[in-house]
Amino acid sequence: MTSTGVTVPPRNTAHSPPWSRVLVSLCGGVFLATLIAAAWPLWYGQTLNALAWLALQAASSAAIAAALGLAWWWLLCCLLFLPGLALGLAVGFAPAWAALCLAGLLLAFGGTQSTRVPLYLSSTAAIAELGRLVCAHRPRRVLDLGCGTARVLSALSRSHPEVVLEGVERAPLPFLVASARSFLQRTRFGIRWQNLWTVDLSAYDMVYAYLSPAPMPRLWDKAIREMRRGSLLISFQFCVPDVPPDQIVEAGGKKLFVWRMP
Repeated sequence: MTSTGVTVPPRNTAHSPPWSRVLVSLCGGVFLATLIAAAWPLWYGQTLNALAWLALQAASSAAIAAALGLAWWWLLCCLLFLPGLALGLAVGFAPAWAALCLAGLLLAFGGTQSTRVPLYLSSTAAIAELGRLVCAHRPRRVLDLGCGTARVLSALSRSHPEVVLEGVERAPLPFLVASARSFLQRTRFGIRWQNLWTVDLSAYDMVYAYLSPAPMPRLWDKAIREMRRGSLLISFQFCVPDVPPDQIVEAGGKKLFVWRMP
């Protein structure tokens, strides 16, 4: 509890990263399905066919994923992964296409396994309201945590050329787009290839983030430890659990949550 009565949630380290629990779920599903298939002739006098094995594996993986506390979309991935792979092999889906799709995903979403932040692009309404907040509070330095393609920074640099604007991004393709946009735009802004958790927030008067629900408690913990008194943390769409914002700004049917650091 801070001196202003704001509750700071503890850092959650009880769970391993989602990707590792997905791997455990898939391997556990294979193990259970294989174990049941080995015992099946002893129970029923006949071998288990391939379709039944796939169904057992999928159900087992999804059940393990649920027991490990994974979100519903991860359960769906565990449920469909091996059946989808088997279907692709059955219809002769070329492995090169699968490799190309994987490469595209890694370029667009690389780093998500550590940050737990997918590629989200801020809406035009959110950027406009953020610009008004910059006008109202007149920060000298603004940071966009996970800036994606630098859409926010590009707009703010045109409307507020007096503000020092910086962004960090880890996904390769968005980083390249953001860097090119900064290079080509006359009112430039800084882009760094950096994990958002390793950035020192103490140098900034305003920090903007459009992340996901999962990292918000950790972001608040980081902001409380590093940001200066009176500086602003702004999150689009996602609020910090159990920490009421000092201001909520409507942005095209969605919300900007604003906290002033105590």
